[in-house]
Amino acid sequence: MKDRHSFRYRAYDYRRNGAYHIVICSHERKNVFGRIRGGAMQLNRFGRIVEEEWRLSGEKRAEITLDSFVVMPNHVHGLVFIARLDDQTLEEPPETSVVAPASLGAFVRGFKAAVTKRIGEERGQQLSCGKGFTSTESSATKRNSKTRGVTSKIIRRSGKTTNSTRKTPRRRGVACYPQNLTGYRGRSTLRPYERATHRMRWHESLSPWHFMIEKIPFGRTGHLSTRTIFGAAALGGVTQDEADATLETLLEYGVNHIDTAASYGAAEDRIGPWMREHRGDFFLATKTNERPYAKAREQIHRSLERMRVTQIDLIQLHSLGDPADWEKAMGEGGALQAVLEARDEGLVRFIGVTGHGVKIAGLHLRALEIADFDSVLLPWNYTMSQNETYAAEFWELVAKCRERDVAVQTIKGVLRRPWGEIDRTATTWYQPLEEQRDLDNAVSWVLGHEGLFLNTLGDIHILPRVLEAASHPQEVSDEAMRVMLGEREMAPLFV
Repeated sequence: MKDRHSFRYRAYDYRRNGAYHIVICSHERKNVFGRIRGGAMQLNRFGRIVEEEWRLSGEKRAEITLDSFVVMPNHVHGLVFIARLDDQTLEEPPETSVVAPASLGAFVRGFKAAVTKRIGEERGQQLSCGKGFTSTESSATKRNSKTRGVTSKIIRRSGKTTNSTRKTPRRRGVACYPQNLTGYRGRSTLRPYERATHRMRWHESLSPWHFMIEKIPFGRTGHLSTRTIFGAAALGGVTQDEADATLETLLEYGVNHIDTAASYGAAEDRIGPWMREHRGDFFLATKTNERPYAKAREQIHRSLERMRVTQIDLIQLHSLGDPADWEKAMGEGGALQAVLEARDEGLVRFIGVTGHGVKIAGLHLRALEIADFDSVLLPWNYTMSQNETYAAEFWELVAKCRERDVAVQTIKGVLRRPWGEIDRTATTWYQPLEEQRDLDNAVSWVLGHEGLFLNTLGDIHILPRVLEAASHPQEVSDEAMRVMLGEREMAPLFV
């Protein structure tokens, strides 16, 4: 590619015998390969792929011998020995930026390409890396072209370290070979089996962690939340092992906001073990469905105990879609008094209100006049947008929230229709869309509305597909949504 520049030192032949210490960092050093728990590295599915491909990459190359290798949360490093019989008879390397065959650069390139391909297949993405793969470039990546620096560090036997930082323009989202190795400072000083360290990034279009979910301010809370919030109702009926695997999925996609509720079965209990190590990684929200003050206060304290935390970021009045319930919770001696008291005591930081049904937008507008809520939550999807009355009240509420800097969370974004009499294939209380193409459309449609958050559905098995859709939202036309509405026989949940 015309705008690519090689940082390899052209005076040195990277096919030469030697011992090389290679360090490869993830893009922006994000923790994508696993986590450290109890002083030990625990690989996730991406980390296990990296570990396996390292071994396979050495087995495929006769001139390469691999030694120690370690996968860490945001980088991998290991020792690579090149020991070839014809080392003294090699022809001079050509003055070109192309990585020479059977060289250190070729080994690294092949290793990264193999990892990228497998992780791309795992996540169902169409990634590219030179020949043999299809190039994809989204409009979002085209808009984000920028210059990035690549830093190299060279460690010689003498103990001296030389750092060099240079910049090269790199187009994001474009198929190309991985970044070339940064070269050594002087061929004459390098001897066989001297150590050299290289730091490099996978090219962003190839990196499985490139598509991280966008973060925006969560209202006036000061927290930058992922636009896709984890709906922890999905944890209500799962084992702790299943919950822990779900946590790994959240971390892989960069999700940093959890929304649960006291009434979501065992969800708060499943979240508790995470908080010991990950409390600082998540904005933690829960809900109380009690209406009287005393019961709501008791439930808030129990939520703190179940999740093993001393403070909750957001407490919400849960499911205030019924006018009678609304009056009990908002009136004197109601749950509102309990959440305000919890905020004053420092047990919670912010307060919110949630609800279902076609009247909920109007009730939320009333709630904002009674108390200074920091967030609201209500249904929003393409099907509900066809209800003109609901849509008008929804956008009136959104306008009021923008005026007051109140976060707007949406639920039921991937609704297909009520279950009816058909067999249930998911743990949600409505039938969700399940095909990736349909989820891409539904999720992209919600996220296409500026400033809205999408809370995920209550099924851990469909969750990764929703996060995948949220990690690269696309423009979706009304015509495409209308076609899907008909093909999938979509129907409203609330009428």
